[in-house]
Amino acid sequence: MDISFLAQFMGVLMVIIGVAMLIRRKVTLRALDEVFKSPGLIYSIGIAQIAVGLLVVMSKGDFGGALGSVLAILGWLLLIEGFVYMTATVRSMKKLLKWLHSKQTYYFVSLVYVLLGVWLVYGTTI
Repeated sequence: MDISFLAQFMGVLMVIIGVAMLIRRKVTLRALDEVFKSPGLIYSIGIAQIAVGLLVVMSKGDFGGALGSVLAILGWLLLIEGFVYMTATVRSMKKLLKWLHSKQTYYFVSLVYVLLGVWLVYGTTI
């Protein structure tokens, strides 16, 4: 898979998610609250994250430089997060959600999504 396509795809997706999080905090947190009430849904999300993480890591090919390194790290983080979702208890997931309910944490995560996404899109044009 072409590194620029993968970076642009992931970057645009991250910008969209981050902006939506910034604009719709209450809706996002309510949606996450509902997701974390369902062990089956958490497990399914874990499977999806592992699948996407594997696609990124296995299609990495010969990605060089900072952009390739960031894509590889994101792929591995997806794999790890997916595994955690599949193996964690509902109680531990609720603790994670409680941490995300903090305004500072929430907006920090949202901004990281936006900034990293912009960097991924911009990094492909260099």
